[in-house]
Amino acid sequence: MIVCNHLEGLIWLANHGTIEYHVPFERARQVTPLEIAFDLDPPDRKHFSQAIKAAQLIKQILDV
Repeated sequence: MIVCNHLEGLIWLANHGTIEYHVPFERARQVTPLEIAFDLDPPDRKHFSQAIKAAQLIKQILDV
């Protein structure tokens, strides 16, 4: 879980611009998330196959 409650923390997160941080989907007082989003944005339409490959690799890892 990421806590960002100070300007310094926000700047630190912004400097990691290659990853979008998404809050896990969970209910209040629940320890584990119900869902997790992986935002796989390719650099452009021409390289959309990279997002597909990344999704396939993530699926292989999570299926183990």
